[in-house]
Amino acid sequence: MDLEITLRPAGTTTKREIAELSAEAQNALRANREVEWVAPRPENAPEGAKGVAEAIGAFLVGIPPAAITGVFELLKGLLVRAPETPVTVEVSAGSVKLSFDPRRVTPAEMGKMAAKLRPAGAR
Repeated sequence: MDLEITLRPAGTTTKREIAELSAEAQNALRANREVEWVAPRPENAPEGAKGVAEAIGAFLVGIPPAAITGVFELLKGLLVRAPETPVTVEVSAGSVKLSFDPRRVTPAEMGKMAAKLRPAGAR
């Protein structure tokens, strides 16, 4: 299962802070044995530039469907340790897109979100 994860700034969070949190999240996911792969999400380069750039705060993750809850927990654990850098997390899988504030989501809510992202019939 492929997920697109985007960290969006909240409050006064800067692009640099988002980039640093994103790099930390990607490294933590790469270290997780359930995660199959992690890659930056490409986007068109700004107007006037050539080629493709990395989207700030956005990355792609490949996981088995059963690992979704663990990915949510890892992201929440990482992002709540940086309260001075508030973010909103957007997770997309196929046509389903979820947004949440990692400082406010409960384990039960994380479970509900994970269930919405799981493909039909997946465990």
